[in-house]
Amino acid sequence: MYYKKREVADLVGRSPQTINLWDKWSREEVEQGGSRFIPEPLRLDNNYRYWSEDDIPKIREFASNIQYGDLSKYSKKQWGERGEE
Repeated sequence: MYYKKREVADLVGRSPQTINLWDKWSREEVEQGGSRFIPEPLRLDNNYRYWSEDDIPKIREFASNIQYGDLSKYSKKQWGERGEE
């Protein structure tokens, strides 16, 4: 069984935007020679991302271990400093 981003978000108790952020963050880390934080999703012709049933516990574990501020450097790069245009 495979789950879409919204379903994964519901299963791990986070928003779809958070799942999206984690996936982008993971992808960039791999591109820079690091390791992936959440499992790589399956992408089909419609370009939707799907995670397998086996991926859900790994994403839950990541969700329970991430600390406030862990994504701050990534978010800052994406969105800039607060108050800046």
